[in-house]
Amino acid sequence: MASRCGESASRPRAGSPSSRAGRDSEHGFTLVEVLVAALILVIGLLSLAQLLTVSIRAESLARNGAEATRLAQGQLDALMKASFADPRLTVWTSGADPLTTDVPNHFGSPRPGVIVRWRVGVGPANTRTLTVRVLMQNGTTSMRIIDVTTLLRQW
Repeated sequence: MASRCGESASRPRAGSPSSRAGRDSEHGFTLVEVLVAALILVIGLLSLAQLLTVSIRAESLARNGAEATRLAQGQLDALMKASFADPRLTVWTSGADPLTTDVPNHFGSPRPGVIVRWRVGVGPANTRTLTVRVLMQNGTTSMRIIDVTTLLRQW
């Protein structure tokens, strides 16, 4: 094969695939490609951070709901053991609703930020209805409210 002037026999011709591969591997990434990749990475990380905060908030609400349900069940159990003569089982007929206001013998506060209230009503045939409401503070402004209702029977 004859070579032209100025071309070395060992160097590939300008249009050959081996000469293009050598030049492309030396270029690397452009600034625009790096910025686009960084933008995609930031958007992905921000989405993950938002998902993390939402899941932490949901877990906290679920934990508070479970604790409120446990407190309501505990109060139901305590009142179910009492006799109808117990002042805590006085039937509400009129006046302030024990579920919305603190009526003596119808509320308690097992710990700060938690209020347990209950209302007793007349039920059918020697029974009473019992509704227990647990108000649990979630953060600084909202309250979690759990209501549990059951029937009490005089033994």
